[in-house]
Amino acid sequence: MARNISYIHDYYDIRDYDVFREINVQYIEDLSISLMQRLLGTNESIRKITNEFDRDTHLPFGSAVTLFYHLLSRKIIIIDMIEPLNLEKPITINGNKF
Repeated sequence: MARNISYIHDYYDIRDYDVFREINVQYIEDLSISLMQRLLGTNESIRKITNEFDRDTHLPFGSAVTLFYHLLSRKIIIIDMIEPLNLEKPITINGNKF
């Protein structure tokens, strides 16, 4: 669990990352909802989903992973933090705040 928390801790304030510094809050929320919809009910890996998301939204490569970690750190997406976080595997979302 501690390792998972260390992965996501720095993503609490998404405005610390260049890509999201210039994006308004409403658009970040829209992106968050869109990413969560893609993550829910799929057997694809997080990496595949986030790469496709970056390509579809024309965001720089890695932006969707940053957004995913942000959603985890804010507890907007709730997962089992005991299981090691592995972007190469699908994820089971236990709940969300939206």
